[in-house]
Amino acid sequence: MKKILLSLIATIAMATGAQADMFISGSETLATDNVINLTLGDIQSIYVWADTDSGQSFSSISFNVTTDTPDLITAVDYAVTAPAPWASFGQESLNTGNLLVNNGGAFNFLGGFESSPGNEFFQLARIDIQALAGGSGNLGVEIGGAGIGITPPGSEAGWAFNSATVNVSAVPEPGTFAVLGVVGSAYSGYRIRRRKQKQNKA
Repeated sequence: MKKILLSLIATIAMATGAQADMFISGSETLATDNVINLTLGDIQSIYVWADTDSGQSFSSISFNVTTDTPDLITAVDYAVTAPAPWASFGQESLNTGNLLVNNGGAFNFLGGFESSPGNEFFQLARIDIQALAGGSGNLGVEIGGAGIGITPPGSEAGWAFNSATVNVSAVPEPGTFAVLGVVGSAYSGYRIRRRKQKQNKA
């Protein structure tokens, strides 16, 4: 009885103590780049990454990408970026309430993904977002309606879901100001020249 109880406690600890992660990142190469800076009107890609714990693997994963400011940004495109033979569920929808992506996900019939040394993070998907208004907001990721196909079963309970911050500037970049300054100066010079030409003709 004592052995059975200890075995049960160990099993529960393994299932709930696992610390796998899902990330939202502004970088195609770095999963933990969680500050995304945009200028009004910009379209930029963000990425969903996963990192399994030791001994875990998954063969399918469904997720939602959430925003607390749906009037700040909108999703304009979504694609699974995980390498073949991973494929999209084809059930995702964009911009549903506070969900930029609803029930996005990928599956692999030929086996699962497991983190290993030198291969800690696995890029699942790319979402192209467009800045609609100035301000700041938060993005999150959560398990979607189709859940996660994971080994050992039930171990997704220990997953952590990491957020990202989006900052949208309504003011043009300094380079844009420089171009506007050059154009403005050229136009002013043109007007002065035209005025002098008119005065000389008179």
